[in-house]
Amino acid sequence: MSLVGLLEQSWYWGEVDKMTISRVLADQPDGAFIVRNASTQGDYTLSVKYQGQVKLIKIVVRGSKCGFSPDNLTHDTVVSLIDFHKEISLQVYNENLDTRLLYPVCSRRNSQNGRNLAKKGPILNNLNSIPSSSAQILNSPISTEKNLYLSRNEEDWIERLGLENLRIIQMSCDRSARLFDVSHSEVERAENIYNTLANSCRDYEMKLEKLEELWEIEGDIKMKMDRKTREECDEQFEVAMDGNAKVLDSSMKRIRNELNASLLQKTKIGQVLDEMRQDMNTAKQRLVKYHELRNKAYAELVQKGVTGAQIQTTVEGTMEMIVNEPMQVSQLLADLPLRWVPAQYLVFSSSKEEAAQSLLGAREKMLELDRKMGIYRPPIDGVFLIRPSATQTDKLVLSVLYGDRISHCLIEQTEQGWGFENSNIYLTTIGDFVRYYSYTSLESHNDHIKTALTMPAGKSHSSASTSNSTSNNTPTSEFAA
Repeated sequence: MSLVGLLEQSWYWGEVDKMTISRVLADQPDGAFIVRNASTQGDYTLSVKYQGQVKLIKIVVRGSKCGFSPDNLTHDTVVSLIDFHKEISLQVYNENLDTRLLYPVCSRRNSQNGRNLAKKGPILNNLNSIPSSSAQILNSPISTEKNLYLSRNEEDWIERLGLENLRIIQMSCDRSARLFDVSHSEVERAENIYNTLANSCRDYEMKLEKLEELWEIEGDIKMKMDRKTREECDEQFEVAMDGNAKVLDSSMKRIRNELNASLLQKTKIGQVLDEMRQDMNTAKQRLVKYHELRNKAYAELVQKGVTGAQIQTTVEGTMEMIVNEPMQVSQLLADLPLRWVPAQYLVFSSSKEEAAQSLLGAREKMLELDRKMGIYRPPIDGVFLIRPSATQTDKLVLSVLYGDRISHCLIEQTEQGWGFENSNIYLTTIGDFVRYYSYTSLESHNDHIKTALTMPAGKSHSSASTSNSTSNNTPTSEFAA
């Protein structure tokens, strides 16, 4: 069977192992699916999420036909087989598998065999400006975003911060596109159900109309029959007429009940569909917003002389990252605004003392501003910055001010993303880490830090002059120390 058409499908992953597919589908909704090459030459395996588990179905190929078993080769191509079960439940093949193929899980392919190459990657490890002596470090699978701190000078540092900002915004774009695709698919499914019900209602109405016409004809016949005619009719004919009347009456009652039930279900589906369309419109607006932010960040980098190759490599890198992000994480982060750009919270110095001075200075500057405005409130908590660890070169440190205490928490990068050391919560980029903990109290990590991240204390650069925030109540770089 020819591979033409199959290679063009986003859900076809080619040569990839079962464990990878199971991991990718683990956080997907029921109906999510992937097709890969089977262990037997020429066959394929369909992996589909159903009732929280990954189900495997072998696609048997014999000559120019394929199907789920050797005695049921009903399709000419794998694509047509998959398309068929996008509309028809797999229950026709397996009575215990009542789901359609709803959500294709896209493969971001960077190799001929279609394997996903997404691994943890350094901040801006794709920059051509990185010294050649660092190339081996950056290409290593254990390299981390600590490599941002390989900057040679102030200008190089600012450039890398700008590219990291682009990475974070592009990730938000990809995340928004992913959720819009899911929302769009759900709307299409609901529309198909609604249209099917609408067609059923029309069919019932047409059947009922024809039966009512027959009922009237039967009544006319009985009215036109005089007594003599009735007396001349044999008993069998009269019984047949009465029987027809009962059948018609019963059929009309049944169809009316089915019509009413379908109309009620159609109304309910219509209401759900309206809500889903509103959700899809919200997802679309979110996607447009992040596209605008991305284009703005792109233009600023071009204006500063960053090469197109550097920018393109940064953008393409996020396509690999989004594949590994659990759907729940995408949904969690999607509606959280990007409050700050990296230049506002990432600092070059690893000194704990300098970090403490910056945090206290930022708080004092805010208090001074409050006094000038006649505002009296407790000193602000949650002032923070992120710096490289002075002792562990593969980790970063979150320094945060709460009350009179400054805490320094190690941040590590694993295959799942960025999180506190020995944590069970990991976010894809360091920007997502900041984004999450600006809305979630750090108390979930340390009982003594009862605050979220509220204000960055990093040194203000020109690249931080414009915040990504869409919130009117968010502290911006003008308050940074």
